[in-house]
Amino acid sequence: MRRTEPPGWPLAEKPDGTLTVLRSSEKRVPGRVVRFVTEPPHTRPAYGFARAFLGKDYQDYFFHVRDFAEPYDFYALMVGDRVTFEPAEGEKGPRALSLRREE
Repeated sequence: MRRTEPPGWPLAEKPDGTLTVLRSSEKRVPGRVVRFVTEPPHTRPAYGFARAFLGKDYQDYFFHVRDFAEPYDFYALMVGDRVTFEPAEGEKGPRALSLRREE
């Protein structure tokens, strides 16, 4: 079996022998922050995107400052930081809810 995800992320073995990131019926999904967006006239970002790795593929999830389990964590985040979240389907696509920054 070949590992395609970043080291340290929880994996599960499928019946066919391939590995996948442990997802949640599976409630929380591990990911990394890939981008923040700031819209004028604001000077701080209000939302961003987290990427979850799913085997060889990945999925980007939208998040807003109010989607954080601990709101103060949002402004401490940097691109590349590890997060976990509950995946959901938003109005415009995949959304990350109840984000938490991982150490």
